[in-house]
Amino acid sequence: QFIVGGVLPGEMTLRISKEGFDSTSEPIGSRTDGEKVSGLEFTLSYGGTISGVVRWPNGDVASGANVRLAHRGRSWKKARRVKTDREGRFEFSGVREGEHRVAASTKRKRTRAPSRAQAVARPGQPVTLILEDAIVLAGIVMDDRGQRLNEFTVRATAVGIDAGADGATDRVRKG
Repeated sequence: QFIVGGVLPGEMTLRISKEGFDSTSEPIGSRTDGEKVSGLEFTLSYGGTISGVVRWPNGDVASGANVRLAHRGRSWKKARRVKTDREGRFEFSGVREGEHRVAASTKRKRTRAPSRAQAVARPGQPVTLILEDAIVLAGIVMDDRGQRLNEFTVRATAVGIDAGADGATDRVRKG
């Protein structure tokens, strides 16, 4: 239920929106000062769908892969998450219009680094994500006197789709 007060008289339109649903605008005509309008009822439709499949480079499906979805330009921190099914499929429903980033990751047995894939998609466009083995970076960190440091943070950030939005971080406590 809703009550909106303090609206100035005149011609008006109500716009109803909610994340994950298609918004709607409804003209409600000209209203006079002090008038109370009740009985308004609106139905929101679920937004679009972004769905697809995650595959290994050899074409096999990647069941159980983690898939994230974030509106393009937004952080992964609040991304929606699902896992792929046995056929490597995933689906996000209630997706608003515009471009979204879709990323998948999973680990193969006997490897430390996850395999990843990332793409940009719009609702209604099927997505195929082909996993690539992640790069493993190793090295040392020293101070300006040549002494090895044993506590530091390393962050590797990918360049490309929304540069700086995705990366890998490791906090070293006892190097």
